[in-house]
Amino acid sequence: MRLARGLDRPRRRYADGYSYNSDWSRNTGKTEDAVSRSIVNRQRIRRLLATNPYAAKVRQTLLNNLVGFGIVGTPVKGTPKKVTDLWKLFVKNSDWLGRLDFYGQQDLSISTMIGDGEAFIVRRFDRSKIKAGVPPTRIEIFDPGMLAPGGKKGEPIEYDDAGRPARYHFWKDRKRAGLAVSANIVSFDAADVIHLYRQDWPGQSRGVSLFEPVVKRFEDLDEYIDAEVVRKKIEACFVGFITPGEEYASETTDVGGQTDEYTDNDFEVEVFEPGMIERLRPGDNIQFGDPKPSAAIQEFARVTLLGATAGAGVPYEHGTGDLSNVNYSSYRAGSLEFQRFCGRLQWLNIIPVMLERIWDWFLEDCYQIGLISKRFYEILWTPPAFESIDRERDAKADIFEILSGLSSLRERIAARGGNIEDMKAEIEGDRGLIELLIELFGSFGGNLGQKQQGKPDNAST
Repeated sequence: MRLARGLDRPRRRYADGYSYNSDWSRNTGKTEDAVSRSIVNRQRIRRLLATNPYAAKVRQTLLNNLVGFGIVGTPVKGTPKKVTDLWKLFVKNSDWLGRLDFYGQQDLSISTMIGDGEAFIVRRFDRSKIKAGVPPTRIEIFDPGMLAPGGKKGEPIEYDDAGRPARYHFWKDRKRAGLAVSANIVSFDAADVIHLYRQDWPGQSRGVSLFEPVVKRFEDLDEYIDAEVVRKKIEACFVGFITPGEEYASETTDVGGQTDEYTDNDFEVEVFEPGMIERLRPGDNIQFGDPKPSAAIQEFARVTLLGATAGAGVPYEHGTGDLSNVNYSSYRAGSLEFQRFCGRLQWLNIIPVMLERIWDWFLEDCYQIGLISKRFYEILWTPPAFESIDRERDAKADIFEILSGLSSLRERIAARGGNIEDMKAEIEGDRGLIELLIELFGSFGGNLGQKQQGKPDNAST
């Protein structure tokens, strides 16, 4: 019996070990060449993040530095105050489910992208608070597990002839996910969906978790530690070993207590308790267990975590909290590299792909219902500042760059996560208080300096 055409042909293989029809063996630029990862991998990574403390620490480190308390959007100078006020109202009321504010949704979206590889931010419209002046734009966040087979061919993401996303399909809620009924599926045009993921190659259409290259290393460390714990527990069970004298070993009962008919060596079960005193029979000898410490566990854990944290883009010290082997220079060098990594994700992915589009949604909805008179306004995004390791040195370096013309005050303030317009207004409002503090603390500092030089308290300054 002849097999169907093509099934009897040997499957060609490439140098990377994938077969000729593997989704990852080649990239022709078509969207179907970069299909989603399997649900098993997604569940495996979620389980890892829920149970492995080091993986959880790495994710928290990435979130602290990518999002922090939120990437703040501030309309540029000259934007009408009404637009700024509407944006502030949107930040407070952005969640379609009414639980988080806009910064909390940033944290949730980026956390989903880090763990699952991708997140879907969906545009919603809520008219209930328009009369109160609240913008109608709302945001709902879906993870990859909420994608539903709603397309003509059962695909969750439909593409047009040019290979661009045209429509997305999701389960309405997690309780009804998997129930193949059209009433349980909600669909959105691509214009109302932000597909947030890090694109690493041309033609890629689905995201890959940052933990996918290192999930095995984290699991190996878990298994190694578990094996060591079990070994120690077994060793602790064997407190001592008693060797009876030869005169107590009969012909019918061997030393181990095994006979032809029953198991009983007439030996009492020995139990060790605090403060106990036990007498042994004449001729009995006892040898206590001597558990040996595992000297390799620390080195194995360190080498494993070095690779795991590096693969996730986080320095070892940040991902583990272990600062025992660093000095100021090495820690600062590692921090600068990590800052560049976070900056790339912020300015090349999160801000242009996600935040700019949400700003456009906000302006469009406000314009359509007549809350604003102009369709376009500019906005300035300020990611969380990276805290200085040595504030005095960094402050002096900033002052030198500003005075020498290598940088501007606006640029330095933005690098610290601030906004120059807000800072100017705050300084102007606090000018009287600042002058008072300078006068008080300046006098105090002068007296303190005289005391350190051995001068009396009432010496003139």
